[in-house]
Amino acid sequence: MAFHSLKATQLSGPTLSAASAVRVDDPGAASPTIEEARVALGNAAEVPLRIEAAEDAVRGESLSDAVLEDAATAALDVADPVHELPGDADYRQSQVGVYTRQALRTAYDRAIDG
Repeated sequence: MAFHSLKATQLSGPTLSAASAVRVDDPGAASPTIEEARVALGNAAEVPLRIEAAEDAVRGESLSDAVLEDAATAALDVADPVHELPGDADYRQSQVGVYTRQALRTAYDRAIDG
């Protein structure tokens, strides 16, 4: 499980956040396959989003740059940051893929390390 957040200041709420949970088939394998994944984004739309297309992009795969890019693209397709929240909506949109990749990579690494 992993949670990453982008904050303007230490005392502010997150400008953008991404969370992910990953379960792999065999943590000891050379390239463990993802059996199950969950991906969620906060402040990437009016309400928190579960990104099922990103989950589908990684399920059944060993994590690679190409798989991470597919998941990031899926998240970008769904994200629609509103302008009323702190931080520039265009900047938050540009970071959706970055934070999706980071959350998935961290969750995958933690699933392998146990």
